[in-house]
This record gives sequence, C-alpha cells and structure tokens, in this order.
Amino acid sequence: MAVALHAVADSGVPVFFMPGNRDFLVGEAYAQRAGFRILPDPTVVDLYGHPTLLMHGDLLCTDDTAYQAFRAQTRDPVFQAQFLAQPLAARVAFAQQARAASQARHAELKQGDQSRFETVTDVTPAEVETTFVRYGLDRLIHGHTHRPAIHTLQAGGQTCTRIVLGDWYEQGSVLHVDADGVSLEQLPL
Repeated sequence: MAVALHAVADSGVPVFFMPGNRDFLVGEAYAQRAGFRILPDPTVVDLYGHPTLLMHGDLLCTDDTAYQAFRAQTRDPVFQAQFLAQPLAARVAFAQQARAASQARHAELKQGDQSRFETVTDVTPAEVETTFVRYGLDRLIHGHTHRPAIHTLQAGGQTCTRIVLGDWYEQGSVLHVDADGVSLEQLPL
C-alpha cells in the first residue's frame, strides 16, 4: 500500500491521510514511506475558497459512550507506547478482539431497539451543531458512520452542509468537490 500511495504522490497528486478508529497508530515514519501527510482530526481546509472542516467523524458520535471510552484509551500516548511494546501476536489478538467486540455490540444493538441502534451508531445532532458553531464554518465532511449523504441543517443561525462519506465494503463512496459545488457518488465494487 505504501508503494502505491507514494507513486500517486510522486505523480504530483498531494496525498493526505486522517487516521480513523482502526489506524490511529499510523505515524510519521509510515507517512514518509507512503508519501502522504497526516492531517489532525479535525482539520480546516480551503476547498476552492470555501473553508471546510474535515473530521474522521467519531468525535461526533457522543451517544456511543463505549466507543468514546475506547477512543480515549487508544489515543492515549502511554497506552500506545505500552501497546507497541507488546509482541506483534499480542497486538493482533487485541485488534481482533476489539473488532469482534464491536461487531457483537452492533449486532446486539441491531437486534434490540432499532431507534437505539440508529442513535448510538450515528452522529449526535447536538454535537454536530456545536461543532459547526465552534468552528464558525458552514461545511463539514466526515466519515465513520458510513451513511453516505449530504445533509442540510441550521446551526448558529446559518444554513450548514454536512457531507458523510461511505465505506468501501460493499460500494465505493467518492466525493467530488470543485468551484461549482460538491457531489457524492456511490460506485459498485
């Protein structure tokens, strides 16, 4: 993967990376090897003269308290140092266990109250509004929830746009941004 990403960067296309919930340990050494720049979460960028907030999106899911506790643990530098000091087999086992626990929790939520599942696994509307107001921007692009859509909402007295990117498990999700606007496209895999 690093070689392919570096080839893109070498062709003159800037490559940026914002770590998510499974790749939070990606560091500068790998970024240099792959030719990309790591973006902090969140980051404000200028897209064709339009200041835009980029986020992974998990910080917006404040109703998912179990995930927020996991996120706090895995972003802690002491935890990361202790984790990286373990043998590879132990780290792989931890990752597999964490993924299995997450999938089991989602399956349990899904079998129960569907509205509770939707609430826990999606953004918290109040946190979205707070984020728009905090940054004073009217456009946000994020992933994490994997529910591709373009949402319009009111926050801080202004009309705002929240763009949600999809995953790449069953379909591709591509966001096109240019001076004329944005469009979100789903691609068959």
